[in-house]
Amino acid sequence: MDEASVTVLLQRLGESLSEGDFASVAQCFVVPAMVVSDDDAIVITDYPQIETFFAQAAQWYHSQGVASTRPDIERSEALSDGVFSVDVRWPGFDEAGVEKLSERSRYIVRRDAGGRPRIQVAMARTR
Repeated sequence: MDEASVTVLLQRLGESLSEGDFASVAQCFVVPAMVVSDDDAIVITDYPQIETFFAQAAQWYHSQGVASTRPDIERSEALSDGVFSVDVRWPGFDEAGVEKLSERSRYIVRRDAGGRPRIQVAMARTR
């Protein structure tokens, strides 16, 4: 696994989120996975749970006028041969392509049994 394959994974995640293709979003993860924020930590044990989580989140983003996103990778670090830590800024764009908001996340990406990079941990960043 290298930085280029992690970038492709995050680009696919952004495209899938923008298209509302939550089955493809789920395939960017490996289970069990964990989503961590200041308010909560959610252990994800199956792919339908990932789909539901992101479908619910998408409703909120749409209510804010956000139609699409893409990853801006701020930092990527190989922690081992099969694990990366990646800091990503996610700008949210309206239908006209105007940035409405942005968020930052840190991901722990791990090579799955098939050798593909998948997100194991997603963490909201406020700093």
